[in-house]
Amino acid sequence: MNGNRRGFTLIELLVVIGILAILSIVVILVINPTELLKQARDSSRVSDLATINSALNLYVVDNSSGSLGTASTTLYIHT
Repeated sequence: MNGNRRGFTLIELLVVIGILAILSIVVILVINPTELLKQARDSSRVSDLATINSALNLYVVDNSSGSLGTASTTLYIHT
């Protein structure tokens, strides 16, 4: 009754799981998803600042008598 049994041994399964774990760690370290997210946020902020700059330039061109403030204006920033 001990015929041809085919299957994987525990050692083979552990070796495969170990190799997959090592490969996944290497991929995560190479791709570095947190850095990609930081770069995406930075590019979004740069784009938003360019949009604000364009809007302010249009305001200044359209309203030559308009004022954007003086050099002695105090700006309070809360972080």
